[in-house]
Amino acid sequence: MNKLSTSKRTLLVLAVFALIYNVSLCFELPVKGNVDLSSNFCEYRPAHFHGGIDIRTGGKEGRKIFSPVDGYIWRIKYSYNGYGKGLYLKDYKGFSYVFGHLSRLNDKLERLVWDFQLENQVYSFDNFYKIDSLPVKVGDLIAYSGKSGIGAPHIHLEVRDSDNKPLNPLTNGFDIQDRIAPTIEFVGFVYQDDSLVFSNGARRINKKPVYDKSRYTYMLKSAVPLRGPFGIRIKVFDQIRKNGPDLNIFKARLFIDDYIYYETTYENFDFAETGMSDLCFDYQTAAEKDQYWHQLFIPEGKTFSGDKSSYKNGGIFDINSEIDYGLHRARIEVYDAAGNKTELKFEFVMIPAGRLFNPVWVDDTTCYMENRIDNKYIDLKKIKVFGSSDKVKWNIIEPNQLDKKQSGDYQFTIFSGKRKPDAIKVVAVGESGWELSDNHFILKKPGKVNYSFDYSLVDGGFLFNISTRRKIVEPPLIRITFDDGYIKELISSPAGDGKYAAYYRNKEVKSAAIKFELLESGSDFPIVSKDVSIFHAGNSPDGYITGNLGDLSLICRNKSFYSPVNIELGKPDERFSHSKSILGRVYSVDPKTIPLAGNIELSFALSNPRQDKIGIYRLNKKGKWKWLKHTKTSTGIKAETRYLGNFAVIEDTNAPRVKKIYPPDGKTINTSYPQIRFLIVEELSGINSHENIQVYLDGRWLIPEYDSDTELLKTYPEKRIADGRHDLKIIVSDRVGNSRTVQTHFFVNTKKKN
Repeated sequence: MNKLSTSKRTLLVLAVFALIYNVSLCFELPVKGNVDLSSNFCEYRPAHFHGGIDIRTGGKEGRKIFSPVDGYIWRIKYSYNGYGKGLYLKDYKGFSYVFGHLSRLNDKLERLVWDFQLENQVYSFDNFYKIDSLPVKVGDLIAYSGKSGIGAPHIHLEVRDSDNKPLNPLTNGFDIQDRIAPTIEFVGFVYQDDSLVFSNGARRINKKPVYDKSRYTYMLKSAVPLRGPFGIRIKVFDQIRKNGPDLNIFKARLFIDDYIYYETTYENFDFAETGMSDLCFDYQTAAEKDQYWHQLFIPEGKTFSGDKSSYKNGGIFDINSEIDYGLHRARIEVYDAAGNKTELKFEFVMIPAGRLFNPVWVDDTTCYMENRIDNKYIDLKKIKVFGSSDKVKWNIIEPNQLDKKQSGDYQFTIFSGKRKPDAIKVVAVGESGWELSDNHFILKKPGKVNYSFDYSLVDGGFLFNISTRRKIVEPPLIRITFDDGYIKELISSPAGDGKYAAYYRNKEVKSAAIKFELLESGSDFPIVSKDVSIFHAGNSPDGYITGNLGDLSLICRNKSFYSPVNIELGKPDERFSHSKSILGRVYSVDPKTIPLAGNIELSFALSNPRQDKIGIYRLNKKGKWKWLKHTKTSTGIKAETRYLGNFAVIEDTNAPRVKKIYPPDGKTINTSYPQIRFLIVEELSGINSHENIQVYLDGRWLIPEYDSDTELLKTYPEKRIADGRHDLKIIVSDRVGNSRTVQTHFFVNTKKKN
C-alpha cells in the first residue's frame, strides 16, 4: 500500500512538472497588432537602469493588454508616481511580468481595486494575492494602457526571474521583428590619467565616423593621436523601424589589435547594481547635455555583472612598455537584441609624452628641429610649419623652405624683416593621417595681454581653461594653493588660437583648495586670482569629511563616492524662482557632473528651526525647486541627497490652488454618472500622497486619481446619482500642511435634452 502511494505521488509530481513545462511554452506578446518601442532595456536613467521595455501606444490611452502567460495576479500597486497603476503577474516557474502606467484593469480586477479603495478610503496601496485567488490564462485581457505615474501614454513591461532580477524582455520571450542594425554616431576618447588634456583643452575628444557602404562598416578617416591612458566611449542607438525612436543596444565589444579588450551585455541586472547606470554611461555628458554615451571600459567603482574584461585596467588602454607606442587597430562591434550587428573600425597611435622635436634656433630666421629617438616607435611622416602675425591667418611655410635631414631632423627658414611672422607653430603628421600640434614659438613679444581664466571640476580633478585675444602667448602658469600651505604649479598647454588648458588630479590629496591664480610665464605675480572653497571627498581616513560655507554644512562619507572627487561650495549670484520665500542664501554644491554612490547629508543652521512651513529644496534641470525629505535638528534642518546642485531652505506658506472644476459651480449636467475633475496647482512642497487630497460628493468620499504631470485630478461617483442638486467638497493640502477647501455644487437633470 505504501509503495503504491509513493508511486502515485511520484507520477503526480512528474505530471505537474510536465504541465509546468508545457505551460511555459504558452507565451504571447501582451498586445495585439503592431508593436513599436519608445524605450529599451537598461536605457540610462539617473542612478538606475530602465528595467524593461516601453511599448508605444500612439499617444493614446486604452490599448488592450493581454496576459503573455498562464499564471496568476500576485500583486497590484497604485501610487501617484513611479509605475502609477501597476499590475504584477507570475507564471508557474516563478517569473514575474510587470505592467506599469496603466489607465485601468479588466472589469474583475477593477471592481476588486475599486471596492478596496472605497472601503479603506485610499488611492495608493500595495496588495499581494495568493497563488490561487486570481488566475489568468495566456491571452486573457488583463488591463488597458495609460499614463499613470509619470510620462506620456505607453505600456511599461518588465520580465523578472524567480530571484526578482530584471531580464531583457527582447531576449527572454518577447520576439519583436527588427532588421535594422544599430547606428554609431560618434566615438569618443577619455583620458584617464592625472594631467593630460586634448588639443581642444578638454579631457574628452569625439570623432564622427563615416559609413563605408562597400564594407558595411563605420570608419574613421585618420588615426587618432593619444598620449596616455584612455578609455573609449560611443554614442550609439538602435531602431526597430526606420526613423523610429532611438533605443538602447544589447551588446558592445571592443577589440584592440584583434584582442577582445572589453565587452558589455545588457541581458539582466540585479537591483543592487542598478546604480551602475551612472557608470555604464558617461554621467558627465548625460548631466550636461542629456546625451547617453556608453563607456567601453570599467571606471573606478563600477561593478556591473554585464561587463567582461580580461585586462587589469578593465578596458582602459595604457602604455606599459615601448611596444605599446605606435599604431594600433581597433574595432567596435555593436549588437541589438535581434542579433543585427554594426562595426566601427579605426586606428589610433600612442605617442611618447613631451615634444616630438627639440628645437634649436641657428639664427633669427633658421630653426633646426631635432628628431627624438622615441619617434622611431611611431609612424611619423613629416612636419608642417605655419607662421602668422596676430592679425593675419596662419600661412604654411613653403615646402622649399622646409628641409628634411637624413637623421629625421628638419630645418626651416622664415622670412626676415617686415615679412617676419610674429609666431610659429609646428604640426607633426603621421603616415596614418594623424596630426598633432607640437611646438609654438613667439618671435615678437606681444604688448599687454588680457586673459580670461576659468576652471571646472572634472573626473575628480581641476580643469583650467585660459583664453586671450592673442593667437599665441607664452603658456601661462596656474598656481593652486591648499589650506595646509601646499602649493602646486602647472604649465598650461596650447588648446587652439589664444586658448590654453591644464589639468590636475591627485587622489591622495586630503587638504582643501582655497585659491587659484593665473601667472604669466616668468612672472611671480598673479594677473588673475580666484578664492575658492573646494574640499576633497571620498578618501578620508575617518571615513567621512565635512565642508562648510555660511549656514550650510555637508557630511560626505567615503562610501557615497565611487572614487575620490573634489566638492565645491558656493553662493551663486543668479536670481532664482520663489526668491521671496528663500530663507538665507542659495548654496551650490558642485560639480553636478559626478555620480554619487550614496547620499550626502546637508545641514542648514537656522535661527528659528521650529518653523513648520520650511523645507530643504534642490533645483532641478527645469529650474523648479524639488522638496527633499528632511528632519529638524537642535540648530536647524538637515536632509540627504543623491544629486549635487543648488540647494536652499524655503518657506512654503501658500496653499495649493484648485482650478477648472467640472462640473462647474451652479451648472446643470445631463448625466447621472459624471466624471468629476479639476486641476491642483502646487508649486513648492508638493502633493505627498493621496492623503493630501480629499474629495466628497454629497458627503461620500470619492477615489482621488491624480496625475502630477498634468496636475489633473479625476474621479467618479461610487454609483449613479439622482437628478437634483449635488454638493462637491474638495480639500487639498501640501507637505507642510497648507490646506485649501473648496465647496461647489451642481445639478443633474437627465431629462434635459442636449
